Formats: sequence, C-alpha cells, structure tokens
Amino acid sequence: MYDAAIFIFLGAIEIIFGVPLFLKKVPPNRIYGYRCSRIGNNKDLWFAVNKLAGKYLILSGICLIVISVLLMIFFKNSNEELLRIVNTAAVIIPLAAAIIRCEKFLKENSIK
Repeated sequence: MYDAAIFIFLGAIEIIFGVPLFLKKVPPNRIYGYRCSRIGNNKDLWFAVNKLAGKYLILSGICLIVISVLLMIFFKNSNEELLRIVNTAAVIIPLAAAIIRCEKFLKENSIK
C-alpha cells in the first residue's frame, strides 16, 4: 500500500519547524535554524536568513502535503515505487532550492 501518510507527516513537520523560524522566534543557537559560518555573530543576518529558510520550509511542507494527497486520490492504483519517487522529489527539490536561495541571500548580505 502506498504510504502517503509518511509524506503528509513530513510536510507537517516541515511546517512546524518553519513557522518559528519565519516568525523570528528562534535566537541564534547551535542546533535549530539555518547555520553557516557567514552568519557569524550577526543577529540581524541570523534572523533574516532564518526567516527566509522558515518561509521555504513552510512552502515546501504545504507543497508536499498537497502533492501527497493528490497522488493518494488520483493515482492510488499506480506503481507505488513511482509514487514514492515523486514524493521524495517533492521533499528534496524544494529543500535544495531553499538552501540555494539562502546561500545566495547570505552572499548578497554578508559583510565582506
């Protein structure tokens, strides 16, 4: 049986982790948030890049949930392996885009 529930759960987790970042509720730390050496001790840069990362996490989670539900409804009799591949791509591609966008943001806004 196609396990859409796993991907829906992953989408919900992305949203749950993205909201505090987007709302700037996560102070600089070593565990949670978008961290890299370019941020250093710059709190303004930390909050700006993590707001962007949170936005992408939320959008990625929403897209993953929508794609998973649509696949579950309209393609429930399709090849399960293909559905898993599509859902896995729906996880990886938006997160990769988020990393690229955050790195570009940091490159444009870091102190040189």
